[in-house]
Amino acid sequence: MLDFGCGTAHLATYLKAWGIHVRYTGVDVVDDFFPLARAKHPEHRFGRLEDFSGERFGYVMISGVFNNKRRDNRRFYQDSIRTLFPLCDYGLAFNMMSTYVDFFDPGLFYERPERAFGFVKNEITPFVILRHDYQVKPGVTPFEFIIYAYRSAVS
Repeated sequence: MLDFGCGTAHLATYLKAWGIHVRYTGVDVVDDFFPLARAKHPEHRFGRLEDFSGERFGYVMISGVFNNKRRDNRRFYQDSIRTLFPLCDYGLAFNMMSTYVDFFDPGLFYERPERAFGFVKNEITPFVILRHDYQVKPGVTPFEFIIYAYRSAVS
């Protein structure tokens, strides 16, 4: 599993807590995260994406990477998906802030779920699932969505 935007390896901690054993590789653009991640999870690998050039992964996970405003958010997330999907054997998942919310933070990027779905469906793979029905916190209206992009049909 490749965790793109791993930070200090929260996903690795979650997987370990649930007893899910994977060959985990965490990548980020912030080098300062790696010593913290390695201290928590010496059994896993951490580095920049180029450190693992030529490798393939069963799954690629991307969480929270596309939330903060930047010069061209749409290009950033689309280019990232175009780069990362070829690295996976089975599938890729990413989440984003939805435009279907009751509050907008000026420092965050919000995307129309159907636009992100259309991009993945038309340019990446025909095997796509969009979920916009989960609550991050109980009692809070869903404010993000997730897209699962697969190499083949999921049964």
